[in-house]
Amino acid sequence: MFGKITSLLRRLADGPSRTAADDMRELRLRTMGDKAQIERLVAYELKRSPGISRDEGVRRANERLSRDLAR
Repeated sequence: MFGKITSLLRRLADGPSRTAADDMRELRLRTMGDKAQIERLVAYELKRSPGISRDEGVRRANERLSRDLAR
């Protein structure tokens, strides 16, 4: 629960100025640059929601990883 609140507050604070490049940069940092892991995380999000863009998949993967690491 706390992780969800933290993620929501971060998103609200970041506002519309957050870009897809920011999300990818953050995902790279969280995965320590592991490209295979990044691809697996993004592919999982794209499979869960086939209509989303890759950028949205990166954003969602980043959020999911953030929640998972907060546990």
